[in-house]
Amino acid sequence: MKSVCFEQKTKVDMRLIEIIEEKYGIKISDEIISFWNYNAGGIPKKTIITANSEEYEIRTFLSFDETDKYYYIKPMLESFLEETNGLIIPFAVDSGSNYYCINNENGKIYYWSHSDDEYYLMCKDIEEFISCF
Repeated sequence: MKSVCFEQKTKVDMRLIEIIEEKYGIKISDEIISFWNYNAGGIPKKTIITANSEEYEIRTFLSFDETDKYYYIKPMLESFLEETNGLIIPFAVDSGSNYYCINNENGKIYYWSHSDDEYYLMCKDIEEFISCF
């Protein structure tokens, strides 16, 4: 795994991960935790990426800092996990409150459109997503 952000602002809060896993009866994949270890709270090196022949804008990677008023991961993580029965995990957001998510079971990366309330497949896995940078 590698960093795709300029400056990582936070480290993974493993206590929060344990609480979330227990609450939703899931195990968050090591791949997701590894990605967070390099990128949580950071600003992407490229804010516009191309994946699946589409352009996407990424504002920031979600943060594990409770004082981060707008990008603290816990509220969105719980919202997505409740909505998807523990399946979809958000990790980044764009300027329009649309989220970048990973499927915790198969590792596929999705773009969730706020206005459409739809998921769109972006990448087959986190490595393909990282290669977009």
